[in-house]
Parts: sequence; structure tokens; C-alpha cells
Amino acid sequence: MSIQRTVDDKPGVQDIDQNEQRNRDQEELSQIFKQLPEGDQGLLALGSDGVFRSLTGNRDIVGAVGLRPALIKALLDRGPFSHEAEDKYRGVDGTNVPVEQWWKPERSMLPPALTEAEIKEEEEFAALHSDKIKEVAEKRAAGLLEPCGPLIRSDHNLGPKD
Repeated sequence: MSIQRTVDDKPGVQDIDQNEQRNRDQEELSQIFKQLPEGDQGLLALGSDGVFRSLTGNRDIVGAVGLRPALIKALLDRGPFSHEAEDKYRGVDGTNVPVEQWWKPERSMLPPALTEAEIKEEEEFAALHSDKIKEVAEKRAAGLLEPCGPLIRSDHNLGPKD
């Protein structure tokens, strides 16, 4: 009795294809990071609706994009593994969210605004490191800093539960 295998059945072939796709997803996510405007004293946050938002310190939205499931996974994989995150984002597709909701989500989808103490801490940090921050910004603008790739720290599974 002989066992026949096709090229697709070879161990590792599917892994290579999946890794290539993961790399493309990470590259696409990195482009999204570059294109989103930065909010003053803000942050980037992924809502439970799958929309990736750029927020100010007061949590006004200055940029938003709905992420497809593979990009949600790519973003989660940049952080430590979390079963809670897998459950929260399983089946979520930000591309299905109406654009109006990107800009006016339920407030519960956004992190809380910075406190006065946190704002003061941010301002002190920026003042203390203003020379270095300016230097890095100038080098980036001049193309003198070689960008580094993302650090992949985990492998979330957002597919259906078995």
C-alpha cells in the first residue's frame, strides 16, 4: 500500500503560505499606522467593533479605519497573548461597521480620557525629552532612520471555536 501526497500535502507548505500572508497583513497594518493622524497626547485604540481609532488625550477621534479580521489578528499578535482578546474579537469585522460609527462610537468603546495628573505627566515627559523627540522627528522626515519591522509577540486565533 502506497501513500500518495500532492505538493499541497507536504508538511510546511501551508505554513509558508500562512507566514507570507501574515507578513503581508503586518505590512498593511504598518501602513495604516503611518497613515492615521496623531492626536495630541493621544493614542491608537482598537474598539470592540473592530475599528482602529486615533484619539486625542480627551478621546476625540482624529482618524479611524475599519479593520478586517486578519488585520485585527495582526494587531493583537503585536501584543502578549490573551484569551480574553481572542474571545472579544472573534468574528469581529470592522469593515462592516458604518463609517458614521467610526467617528461617533458609543463612548464605552473608547478608553477613558486622560486625568489631569496623566496630562501633566505627559507634558513633563515631553518637556524633559523634547530635544530627543525633535531629533528623531527630524531624522524620520529626512529618511535617516531605518524603520524596523513589527515585533510579533503572539499568535491569536480569531477563527470559529472548535
